[in-house]
Amino acid sequence: MAPAVGDAESCLPGKGPEDEHGHGTLIAGLTLYGDLESTLRDGNLTSRLRLFSGRILDENNQNETGFVENQISEAVRYFNGEYGCRIFKLSFGDKNKPYLGKHVKGLSYTLDVLSRKLNVIFIVSAGNITA
Repeated sequence: MAPAVGDAESCLPGKGPEDEHGHGTLIAGLTLYGDLESTLRDGNLTSRLRLFSGRILDENNQNETGFVENQISEAVRYFNGEYGCRIFKLSFGDKNKPYLGKHVKGLSYTLDVLSRKLNVIFIVSAGNITA
C-alpha cells in the first residue's frame, strides 16, 4: 500500500498516525484494491487512488482530548487545505452518543457544515452502537 499513501497524520496529542489494531490498514486495503484475491488473480495490484489518513481515536478507540467532532473537523480541514481532498471515509461510532432514532446532532451537524463550506463528501459507516 505504501506507494498509494499520500500522507498520514494524527489529531491526537502524543500519538502517531499508526493504528495499533490494524483496522485502518484493513479499511485502506479495501478502499485501494477492493477484492484483493481478484486483484491478485488478475495481476493488477495497482491503485488508482491516493490515500490520506487522519487518526482521531487512540488504541482503545477513545478520544479524551475533547469533542471528537473537533478532531474530525481539524483532520478534514487539514487534508482539504493541503491536498485538496474532497472525499472522506469515516469509520466511527461514539458509544457515548448513540443514535436513538431521533434528531441527529453533534457529528452529523459537523459533517454537514464541513460538506457545505469545503464542498466535500463523506462516506460514513459506524459500528452497531446503541444505548
